[in-house]
Order: sequence, then C-alpha cells, then structure tokens
Amino acid sequence: DEVGYGKTVITVALIDAAPREPLPPPPPLRRDGFIPLKATLVLAPSHLLRQWPTEVERFTGGALNTVVLATMADVNKHSVKDLEKADVVVCAITLLRNDLYFERLAAFAGSGALPNGKASLRHFTQAYGEALGGLQEQVASLSSGDLSAAQRRVADGRAGRASQKKAAAASVIGKSLGNTANRVEAGVKLESMAMAV
Repeated sequence: DEVGYGKTVITVALIDAAPREPLPPPPPLRRDGFIPLKATLVLAPSHLLRQWPTEVERFTGGALNTVVLATMADVNKHSVKDLEKADVVVCAITLLRNDLYFERLAAFAGSGALPNGKASLRHFTQAYGEALGGLQEQVASLSSGDLSAAQRRVADGRAGRASQKKAAAASVIGKSLGNTANRVEAGVKLESMAMAV
C-alpha cells in the first residue's frame, strides 16, 4: 500500500481496541518455558522505528505504553518487567536477523552456535530449534528460582561452542592445505615404502 493510506493508525486502533486481560495462553509446548506478555509485537523496518511510538502516542493519547527494540543495546537496557508492562513492543526486523542476536540467543540458551547465513536452511533450522528449546529450559529454571541450573547450562553451552569453533578451525585449515596436505601424505607413504625395501 501507498504511504499515507492509514495502515499504522488502523493497526494502532486495533491494538488499542484489543482487550488487555486475560493474557493469552502460551503455545502448547512447555507451559513453564514462556513468559506471557500482554504486548502486541510490531516488527518494522529500521527506518520506521521512530514513527511507531509517535503514532501510538498521537492516536491513543498516551494510553498505551510502547517499548522500542532497535539494537542489542535496547534489548540489554530493558528488563522482563519492562516488557510485561508494555502494551506495544516495536522491534526492528534487522535485530532478529543479526549475528549478535543469534550469538546472544545461543549463549543464554546454553546451546551450540547458530550457523551463519552460509549454512543450509535445514542446518540452521535444526540449530535454531535446539536454541529455542534451551531458551525454554532457561526460562523454566529461572522462573522456578533455580539459578544454578541456568548457570550450568550457560557454562556447558560455552564449552560446546568453544569445541565447535576448534573443530571448524581445524576443518578450515585442512581444507586450505588441499593438495599440499595430500602431497605431504603421499610423500610420507612413499618414504616409508622406500625404507621398507
């Protein structure tokens, strides 16, 4: 749609008209692995992030509390309590595609590293699913007050990512040697055969 057709104001009106209570039930997975929020999540391109809070304020007269997440610094700045109080959370689409976001997700979830954009979609989807499962475990641990389990999971994940990194580095070194490695290996075999004769 063209600029000025009222898409934002219609969306703000729908958000304002939606009932705030009761909170929606969590998805049918782990009930204790989610933090229910009353907020409506708006995913927007970065260039529209300043427009949304202004429009929400303008059309609701300040009745709705808006939180904007443009960068990882914004994510770090806001607590779960801030998000629980929010009526609207405006998030940059680019934030959820950012390598730093994926690194932090893996670190908090205590999972393996998430592959970068060069990996196959199937590999990424599997690793992302494991990270989300780990995230649910962390939320359940922290919600129940089991801080030590959450810390253990982070430490185990860190160790796992370090070993993944070492294995990937060794693989890159082996590939970069290519034919040189094959020639050296063949030379060693020839040398051992000559010594046997």
